[in-house]
Amino acid sequence: MTEIRSPQAQQSAASQQTILLAAKGGGITFGGKLIGYATLFVSGIVLARFLGAEQYGLYNLAGTTLTLMTGIAMLGLNTAMLRYVPIYQNRGQADRLAGTLLIGLSVPLAVAVLVGLVVFFFAEQIAVGVFRETGLAPALRIAAIGIPFHTLSMSARRATQAFKKMRYGVIAQDIVMNLSKLALVVGIALMVGLSAVQAMAAYVVSIAIAAGLLLYFLNKLTPLRQIVRSTQLNLKEMFVFALPVYASRLLAAFSINIQTLLLGALDTAVAVGVFTVASRVSMVGSMFRVSMVMMAMPIVSELHSAGKRAQLGYFYQTMTKWIFTFNLPVFLVIVLFAKPILSIFGQDFAGGTWVLIILSGGVLINAATGICRVMLVMPGYTWLSTLNSVFTLTLTIALNVILVPQLGEVGAAISGAVAMSILNIARVVEVFGLLKLQPYNATFLKPLAAGLFAWGSTWFLLTGALTRINMVWGALLGSLFLGLVYVAGVWLLGLSDDDRFVLARLFGRLKKLMPAAVPFFNNHHSGDTF
Repeated sequence: MTEIRSPQAQQSAASQQTILLAAKGGGITFGGKLIGYATLFVSGIVLARFLGAEQYGLYNLAGTTLTLMTGIAMLGLNTAMLRYVPIYQNRGQADRLAGTLLIGLSVPLAVAVLVGLVVFFFAEQIAVGVFRETGLAPALRIAAIGIPFHTLSMSARRATQAFKKMRYGVIAQDIVMNLSKLALVVGIALMVGLSAVQAMAAYVVSIAIAAGLLLYFLNKLTPLRQIVRSTQLNLKEMFVFALPVYASRLLAAFSINIQTLLLGALDTAVAVGVFTVASRVSMVGSMFRVSMVMMAMPIVSELHSAGKRAQLGYFYQTMTKWIFTFNLPVFLVIVLFAKPILSIFGQDFAGGTWVLIILSGGVLINAATGICRVMLVMPGYTWLSTLNSVFTLTLTIALNVILVPQLGEVGAAISGAVAMSILNIARVVEVFGLLKLQPYNATFLKPLAAGLFAWGSTWFLLTGALTRINMVWGALLGSLFLGLVYVAGVWLLGLSDDDRFVLARLFGRLKKLMPAAVPFFNNHHSGDTF
């Protein structure tokens, strides 16, 4: 006999399936980003030690230019694909779906070629006129060659994500691109030595490899020849949505990278190198948030367009709690062990302790506000997102102009952390005002309590036993201890039904793969798999 479930039970089951989809997609993305970040971390150490602070600063100025020019070329159409592909796919409108992909891939690529040519031919003027670094021009020319490849790679990744196929972008960009970059950098360094120009060339080659691989994956999802032949070009619809997003994303990109550019213009390449290393380390806390945001975008679009308000609110709270739960122990480790972490990159970078702590604090506040930006953009409040970005960029520039000449890289860190914190707090207020949804519930307090206990326990250990061993080894052991105490604290304070549901599915899958490895869970779940 068919089981009849109440509407509340059906809604709860639907919410859990949505959470499960996000956990699966976000988990895949996070796993790839974890591998990618580990590779980037090793690459950063190699680059920092072989290049030194000055050459590493030049390399990152060129890399930042590449990133910003790619953002200019995207025109917001990558986000438009994330919105419209799931909608047209659900409606069975294959022609409109193909047209969306054609616009989202071809228009940014054409713009990227033009932007790349401008940077290539005006590299000398940019290097001398803006950054007062004549040695930057060759690296800028190499970066210019990479702009079209990077744009195509980013567009193709968003296209595969729109189909909720997170693993393709993970494989191509997070794993293959980063591993190939590391291999090329190490190979060049061992054979002929390393300079900023050679390091940038290795980066561009790895970007090109990722772009080709993502086009192959996209062709598996929907043949590229069908995309090219599409006649349903929804130009007006896509650009009406994309242009406000574009302005917002472009302003946000400038806000994120403006510290690097202003440090190059107002300070020295050495300051850029120190700030970049600290910034890259602080971003380890963002990996999980970025992974969940990527998976959340098409889900929020679907739930909002279908009018499933209760599920949307439930999803918003769960994602926020998970993102904060992961980020908190990362922040605590950085606060306790900032100096030994930076010393791994070399003594040129050990002075960036306060830069790292300040930037990590900004990342934690960002995590505590969850997917608030997605909750504004995907329902269509793109104009508000643009206004937010205008305000943030203005505040970031003003703070940098005031603080960088006096405090150098520390001033840049304060500027970035303050501006991003204000932005994300404002987004939470705006989501509540527009949708009457807020990201917090009582379960949010559990990771906070576990984190405070873990921090206190590790501090006690740090002032005792760990003082007798090597600084780097002490940081490693202290980090492991903090992580174990934190996980134990979260577990003892109690998991929510959603946490248990996702873990049950996860360990059900592990049980089939490694039945002897998880006997503890035999009596706690039914063995269901993803």
